Amino acid sequence: MRWTETVTPTAYRRLDNGLRVLVQDRPGQRNALCLTHVRGGSRHDPVGAAGTAHLTEHLVTQGLRPDGERLVTPLVASGGDVSATTHPDYLEFCFEGPHSALPWALRAERQRLLGWPRLRPSEFVTQRDGVMREIQQHLDRHTRSLPWPDLGPRIFGEQAGRDPFGAVRDVATLTEQQCEAFWLDSLDPHDIVVVIVADLRQVLGGVESLLSGWDEVPALATTARTTPEHEPVDTGGIVSRADWTAAHSVGAVGWRVPSVVDDPKGYAGLLALADHLGHSTGTRGRLGHTMPLARSGSDALTCTATDTRDVRSALDAVSDQLERLAIGELDLEVDHAVQRARATSAALLDRPRAAATLMARATLLGDDPDAAATWAQKLHDVDTDSVVAAARSLTRNKPVGIVGLPTERPKRSAPASVAMARPVPTVRVERPSLGAAIAVRLPDGADVDQTALAQNGFQLIGEPAGQLVLGTSAGAAPTLANVVRSCLRNAPVRHVVIVGEGSESLEPWRSAPCKPRPDERPRGLRLLPLAGQPRDIASAQLRWPTERAGFIERWLGIALLADLQARSHGSDPHPLAAPEGTLLSLRQEVVPTGKDLVFDVWAAPETLGATLRHLANELSRDRLAERAEHLPDTAIAVAGQWLRTASDGLDLARRATSMLDYGATEQDVLAFDTRLLTTAARDVVEVIRHDTAGMPTGWVRTLRPDLISTADLPWAMGPAKV
Repeated sequence: MRWTETVTPTAYRRLDNGLRVLVQDRPGQRNALCLTHVRGGSRHDPVGAAGTAHLTEHLVTQGLRPDGERLVTPLVASGGDVSATTHPDYLEFCFEGPHSALPWALRAERQRLLGWPRLRPSEFVTQRDGVMREIQQHLDRHTRSLPWPDLGPRIFGEQAGRDPFGAVRDVATLTEQQCEAFWLDSLDPHDIVVVIVADLRQVLGGVESLLSGWDEVPALATTARTTPEHEPVDTGGIVSRADWTAAHSVGAVGWRVPSVVDDPKGYAGLLALADHLGHSTGTRGRLGHTMPLARSGSDALTCTATDTRDVRSALDAVSDQLERLAIGELDLEVDHAVQRARATSAALLDRPRAAATLMARATLLGDDPDAAATWAQKLHDVDTDSVVAAARSLTRNKPVGIVGLPTERPKRSAPASVAMARPVPTVRVERPSLGAAIAVRLPDGADVDQTALAQNGFQLIGEPAGQLVLGTSAGAAPTLANVVRSCLRNAPVRHVVIVGEGSESLEPWRSAPCKPRPDERPRGLRLLPLAGQPRDIASAQLRWPTERAGFIERWLGIALLADLQARSHGSDPHPLAAPEGTLLSLRQEVVPTGKDLVFDVWAAPETLGATLRHLANELSRDRLAERAEHLPDTAIAVAGQWLRTASDGLDLARRATSMLDYGATEQDVLAFDTRLLTTAARDVVEVIRHDTAGMPTGWVRTLRPDLISTADLPWAMGPAKV
């Protein structure tokens, strides 16, 4: 498959009303996809109303049918995924799911484009509060989500550089009428692009059925949408923010650069340069305001760093690398950067969602349905000269930056021990693709050559389950695996996932595993005092070790307990909540002693006992059996989520690695969707009952222990000695 073929439409039609529809046939694709771009993003937010586009995006996904159900309900029930995203220049709406649900998806998308949706009476307040929480969580991250939002205004100016999330103070004052006006001003069919990707052999009526029906979309916008002009770049250099407090220092620098629309070849060089700067300096190099290839007018190249003491040394390393690249000192490093850039682009174009997004962007921003193929070819043709030229262009301009310093140093965990050698579990996913992807799980503390990994474009990530090596390449899977082997040498390996052509020929590693530590944790809930938690909230955590086999059954049991099908929209309380307002989450977690099934509960102190008793009742055999009656619907939903993940080689490798961490076998991963749909309900009940039959470990934390009686708590063992 050639790179341009992945983003070339099979059929294209520009309707009389101006709306453009692109259809791409992908034989053998198991899911269908419908993606829409509507011009009107965060750069078009009215002055003093940052977040209008974001809140509008939330609201127009909540439209109701005449019977009161949401338009997207059949799509979610089919196992599909419905998502929406706000970008600087446009809003994006996407459905991914089974081909049988594609007619419903097209009908829902056409309905969305007819005007302002009919909403539930409380929907506006629910979505406005949800957007405000998203923005605050975005800002509360330990990195402050750098480089955005703080660096945006310094690169693009206040209006053009605002963060797509918006501002809490502005969203709090928005009205539904303002959002409706914003949406109607966006509904000009000339500024709407729809991309449909499917296996046309599974589409009743073929291409024509997908291209028809869109001419009913009206032109509701009264004036043409204009994009704010960029202001001059801030020349203030790097400024320090003394008001930031975190365990790490954090900082970012950035340059304004031409967009892919203005200079596709130069953009490809900048993309490889951003990747190289990240790998060579320990920073996070990125190109694109929200993501690459997504902004017109001009874009940004940024490097973000965190450090326990002072991040400025990492940012100085970025400047040093640029100077050395510009004078031609780093030929070998540039070669590696080009190879990594091609591998990353190949992995991107292999994904139907990414290819559809690129086709829509090119058609909307570049006003040319063939522009995506041009952009893809430039990514393929990137060479060392274009990377050096990109570096020289940055050295001619002083970057802007922001730095915040730390308040304390984080603690580091101790390494695990390693024991005898054995064959490493290896999952081989054979598939035709432009590139390959690999994920390798190492025990925590494994001695690896981080320099070799970085030079070859591999990521080394620390996780609770151990260290994770992630990598992609534009070649065959065995070649990629051999490079990883040479970098890891004799490092101990727990398991490997390889995706791409030639995967089936890969020989497994032999390695020394980590010995699990004995589980000596005391059983029962301990009552712990806590400082820094709201007085009106108590939190509890319960952990059960999962020693028994039954990965598929446990995965389905967790989904049943989370009651995926019971939520009509994301603001609903958890169905296990008792009383209303309680929050509960359920997950698996890898710990030094093995694997745990973990429940987290937040409730008012005086209602915590009732909540935990309710949870204990939900874990009884009879209640689990009642839930298991809904297993077919839950299995379809979980299988749909898996199929969407499986389209991306690197995402698939990473998720499959987590499944192996939780006890999956190689066949559990390779036949995951089939096994989900064929697992018996009684087996799911038996596994969850076995997991939760004993006394858990855990704790209750509260500032009001006087409101909690340990005699009132199931599994309680009294106050801890602290």
